[in-house]
Amino acid sequence: MPCWTHQPWPHNLNQTVSGKPGAVQTSSEAWFELQSWELDSLVAEKLPPVAKQLNNLLSYFEEMSGDDHFGAVEVIKPEFLAGIVGVVDGDAVDVLLNEATKQGLITYEPDGQYALTPHGWRELDKTRSERRPDMAKGTRIFIGHGRSSDWRDLKDFLGERLGLAYDEFNRESAAGISTSNRLEDMLDNAAFAFLVMTAEDENAEGQRQARMNVIHEVGLFQGRLGFRKAIILLEHGCEEFSNIVGLGQIRFEAGRLRDKSEEIRQVLEREGIVHA
Repeated sequence: MPCWTHQPWPHNLNQTVSGKPGAVQTSSEAWFELQSWELDSLVAEKLPPVAKQLNNLLSYFEEMSGDDHFGAVEVIKPEFLAGIVGVVDGDAVDVLLNEATKQGLITYEPDGQYALTPHGWRELDKTRSERRPDMAKGTRIFIGHGRSSDWRDLKDFLGERLGLAYDEFNRESAAGISTSNRLEDMLDNAAFAFLVMTAEDENAEGQRQARMNVIHEVGLFQGRLGFRKAIILLEHGCEEFSNIVGLGQIRFEAGRLRDKSEEIRQVLEREGIVHA
């Protein structure tokens, strides 16, 4: 179990990476680089405002605590929480946890656990009431995926069987458009997202995990759409990193995503995307 230390909050939240604003650096070490051709340029781009990062963090703790409003949530690997809250790496997650604790939004408990405080719950309710009305005006279903072709079964089911418009990173030419702008367009156009996590990369422990672009997209779309409308499709054998345990997900056997068509339909019916 990792031992958590609370580091001082940096004086300037909008420190820069390679001269670009918006990322938080907490040490003099080299920046963690996402090894994905889709995200190489994104790391240096502007990240969500700190207020949004904090709200994403609180929303994550809310989802994980379930009905127990003051239940503690364990954070084992902060680097996997980075994509969910919208920061660049695990160090920045530690800084965000420190700031949320300092503001009284969460409280630190033994064994690397955190719990929302009454103030944290009030801030969540306040944010919901102030949420911009155009946040969910998108009409497309976003599909995040790696190199595996399993996602094509999902695309065919959504388009041919349910008559839904879908979007994915490579559907349209991105020539002349930065990665961050392309992702922002897809976020704006999305009413719902499926993130297909297939075991393609190997981590330092020798476990098979999804490509980093998919892990990052999980955080982006959960942050924009909420956990109920950004569903993880997890291939058996693909590492379920700690920070998505208990979140909305559908598991499938490799090459058999089509077997989950009915569950996918039910989720879309639940959220009012399709009607029975």
